Amino acid sequence: MKYIAACVLLLAAPFASGSAAQDRMSDVQCSGSFDAIAALVENPNALPTPTVDEAGWCLITDMVVPTSSNSGIRIGALRWRASDMQRFIEDGLPPRALDIEGTGLGVTVQTGDDVFDYLLGLQMDKSQMAFGASLRWDGVQNTVTLGSSYLEFNDTNRIEATARLEGANLTDLASMQTSLGTAGLRNLMIKSEFDGWFETHAVVMLGNILLKSGEGAPQAQVDALKGQVIDVINTLPDVFMPQNSRAALSAFVESLPSPRGSAQLQLRADPTLGAVRLGRLASLWRDATATALVETGLDGVGVQFTWTATEGAK
Repeated sequence: MKYIAACVLLLAAPFASGSAAQDRMSDVQCSGSFDAIAALVENPNALPTPTVDEAGWCLITDMVVPTSSNSGIRIGALRWRASDMQRFIEDGLPPRALDIEGTGLGVTVQTGDDVFDYLLGLQMDKSQMAFGASLRWDGVQNTVTLGSSYLEFNDTNRIEATARLEGANLTDLASMQTSLGTAGLRNLMIKSEFDGWFETHAVVMLGNILLKSGEGAPQAQVDALKGQVIDVINTLPDVFMPQNSRAALSAFVESLPSPRGSAQLQLRADPTLGAVRLGRLASLWRDATATALVETGLDGVGVQFTWTATEGAK
């Protein structure tokens, strides 16, 4: 439990730059915060040592985080800064503010074939992927705000998100454990530019889950699944998602698996969406209709969705 919340803040957030969390980090703060995270990986001694860059951020370059014996995640440059970092280093508590940025995100694989590994290395060496996040904990209002979070595949393919979590008391470990029952999502906004990232990074994984060999042509299965999803969308009540948003979401589904355009989803929950409400949803998920799910587990939740297709896109 000691480092769970801090690890979530430091690593699970995709990366961004925001207003200064702290003027300058020290060498001790950089090494201490990184050592706590590095201890969680299989071979921490293989990771580089952080330094302090000219802007006062902790910086690591050319890092490979092993994920298995023959693969890893490569990050060209990773930098972070935080306020009240001693909470993390000494007590395993999240810092009060955190900014983190990364560029050159990719994967490394050792297949045993020297030629293929060499060619794959050349391909991944030109990765344009970047990520970032800015997080703030307000200890008076007990809120955690995620601002300017993004995952960028290239100039025309990007995902952004902001969120506000309420009822999150991160004062100490006991308060954090109590917050598991009180914390909940108040606001969420997700925006994305689609110009090929969905096919490149999501289609294979989703297709392997949803499509079945020997059960008809893959495209026919895709069309049938899209029809089923649109049927469900059309049953959503106006209080949860208004008609114009349902139409936009249906149009987005129709564009799959090759969407081209801009999408935005906004969610607001009153009361907040916390563990109790989500647990109630999970218990109803398999058998309840969409309307029953909304009425039982999503009362007070409103969703807006927009989809603007790229002009001339098929």
